[in-house]
Amino acid sequence: MHSLVPTRRAREVGAPTQTDPSEANPSLFLHSQTPWVRRFRKLGARTRIALAAAGAFLVPEAPAAEAGRDEPNDVRPYLHWRVGEFSPYWDVLDLRGISLGVEFNERWGAELALDAWQLQLIQSRVLGEQQIITLMPQVKFAIPTWNERIAPYAVAGVGGAWVQFNDRAAGGIGRRIDADGISIAGTAGLGLDLFLARNIALNLEGKYVWADSIGIRIDGVGRDWDPSSFLATIGVRVYLDRHSTDALIAQANLLTPVRFYFGTQGGTTFLTDSEWVSGAEIEPKLNAIGDIFNLQYTVSLGADLGEHFGLELALAHTEYTLRTATMGSIGEYSSYSVMPLLRLRFPRAEGRWVPYVMAGAGFCYSEFNDTKPIATALDIDAEGMTPAFSVGGGVDYFLARNLSLNAEGRWRYSWDHKIRTDDGISGKGDHSELQFTIGFRAYLWESR
Repeated sequence: MHSLVPTRRAREVGAPTQTDPSEANPSLFLHSQTPWVRRFRKLGARTRIALAAAGAFLVPEAPAAEAGRDEPNDVRPYLHWRVGEFSPYWDVLDLRGISLGVEFNERWGAELALDAWQLQLIQSRVLGEQQIITLMPQVKFAIPTWNERIAPYAVAGVGGAWVQFNDRAAGGIGRRIDADGISIAGTAGLGLDLFLARNIALNLEGKYVWADSIGIRIDGVGRDWDPSSFLATIGVRVYLDRHSTDALIAQANLLTPVRFYFGTQGGTTFLTDSEWVSGAEIEPKLNAIGDIFNLQYTVSLGADLGEHFGLELALAHTEYTLRTATMGSIGEYSSYSVMPLLRLRFPRAEGRWVPYVMAGAGFCYSEFNDTKPIATALDIDAEGMTPAFSVGGGVDYFLARNLSLNAEGRWRYSWDHKIRTDDGISGKGDHSELQFTIGFRAYLWESR
């Protein structure tokens, strides 16, 4: 066996000399000269590194802890949030869902799934909308693959469905409609988790909900109505288990990275100034909690800049009822806000708790929609962009280095909202509201 010529460093420190592996194993020498190996060696260094990284991602024998659970039998609680904005293509409207579940091992789990959506009630014409809410205990069976980075799964369960008629349309004017009910429901479906980190997964899910028909009455005539629906959603699954080996970002050697995150929150708004102009005002919708707390949904993208500072772009949506003094409720007024925010953070308890304050200025896009039957003949112009600003604060609780639960409160003020109707209402006004939300921030990558 011949020795290769040792390097200068090997001579100086007495490192062991290297041997030529091709002489120790002739078959290795022959294999190293195959055409595909020669072509690989001709590639640039960056290309070879990229190919090697891609290969590492696909190797199934890599340790499972890199992408999924630490041990195959780890019990892992999770929260699954999902939306189905593309579902109107098969007549499902305003689909939202959330599940609280637990995985008992790498394959079996159970969850309690809450889903809400709307269907149109039709008899020759659209009479209105039916709100369906299901609460479903479900069993989940997964088959992790590709080093647990991808996990196809199936779900099935049995629960209940609650149906309520709302948002009467023009076709329902003057009709006597009794379409509320409760029924037994079941579900089965398939999904896919794509793990962005060990405790965060992007989720796609499709399931069919079977529900017993409910008895409804239209103008005194009884009939059956079937609320069964196909639900397709995209969402995020976040695991709530704590990993003691995951260093928190506020520890002394981790204060400098720029950390980028995605967040989502849900909650309520409370109007602090509802009067628009003389004769017109906005008020909470029928589905408001306690008739005063309107529902709101927020998605955010942001970055923590070291220990104390951060930037965030928050996109929020809420919807109110527009009421006039002469007609009452005439439709809905949707508000979409885009708000760049500066966050000032104060880590506590080695970064486990992070209180913060925030402020920013942006704009709102608002529009009138879903005209009520009483106002179908009325010309209503209430659409446009308006300036806005927001101030508030909150607290993050870090379950792991890359995942925090948060509670937040903000006050938002917007002005220059225009409205004009052909029955004499015209002018500009301002709106303000308190916003209370809970949600999570998922930190996806960082840069030093």
